[in-house]
Amino acid sequence: SMIPVEIESRHLMTRRGRLTLVSVSGVRERRCKHERACPPEERAPGDAIQGEASRPIGRWRFELASGDLSWSDEVYQIYGLPPTERPTVSSAIAGYDPADQRRIAALVERAINAGTPYRDEARIIRPDGSKRSVVHGGVAERSADGTIVAIAGFFRDVTEQENAERQRHRLSEYAGNASQAGKIGIWELDLRTKAGAWDRNMYALYGIDDTKLPTFALWSAALHPHDRERAVREVNADIAEGLPSDSEFRVIWQNGEVHHIRSLATTVRDAAGAAVRVIGTDWDVTELRSLGRQLREEKDALVSSEARYRALTEALPQMVWVIDAATAFEYVNERWSAYTG
Repeated sequence: SMIPVEIESRHLMTRRGRLTLVSVSGVRERRCKHERACPPEERAPGDAIQGEASRPIGRWRFELASGDLSWSDEVYQIYGLPPTERPTVSSAIAGYDPADQRRIAALVERAINAGTPYRDEARIIRPDGSKRSVVHGGVAERSADGTIVAIAGFFRDVTEQENAERQRHRLSEYAGNASQAGKIGIWELDLRTKAGAWDRNMYALYGIDDTKLPTFALWSAALHPHDRERAVREVNADIAEGLPSDSEFRVIWQNGEVHHIRSLATTVRDAAGAAVRVIGTDWDVTELRSLGRQLREEKDALVSSEARYRALTEALPQMVWVIDAATAFEYVNERWSAYTG
């Protein structure tokens, strides 16, 4: 059988070595946990609906002898139908996304013929064209002699939860892409065990071989000799006082390149207020510093050029004046002022 799954992975380096943390979770199992209900095939048939009935959901019931289908107001709301419209099996199936209709019809048929309970996820398309994601299911009800007499089921609208889940994954993806594109490294230090961990970007920021374990000694060894003592002192002082840390220092890569790193860190405390770990982000600000230096140099050059221009014009025996497009005087030299008064 095939089930939808979700896979997430993250690479870390710890004292135990290089780790790849991979989580594989069934999408249906995750929602089952969120809904506090398990698939009916994993429970006794009698419990299939009871677990859902404790939730604010809609209910439906199909009587086999009469062919009557009834459902609660919540189901009307999910389908987007007026409460005056009489529900039928055909209209109920037609309300599903066409891609889901054949599967759902087969589930209902097995429940009627064999008493097989089911729990499923699908989409409802309302008359106005809007779509709702639902978790729904059904279980057979039997008479005293074991004959199936009805199918009872539930509906729960999970559109908001599904949208929130999708948004969470989208934000997580954005954060990961931003971290990679912005050359931002993430690190963590457990203050109780002194164990450290950081992501792959940290190796790139510090020009360190990514096969080495992340340690305080490895970090400090990468610092510029002129900045090492100050950087270590500032970081240790901030950690000891439990204060947010904001420091900038230089690092020397193995190829001799010098890079400027800015590091921000914050202390995480437990329920009792004790500092338990420090988490931080580092990023390379070399290009920013280079751009700032270039702007300062260009400004200095402009000031120097203007000074030379003024010195030249003041030394000329001729009159010099500058007029803008609006015929307003922008500049005259001393010779011009002396001649015209």
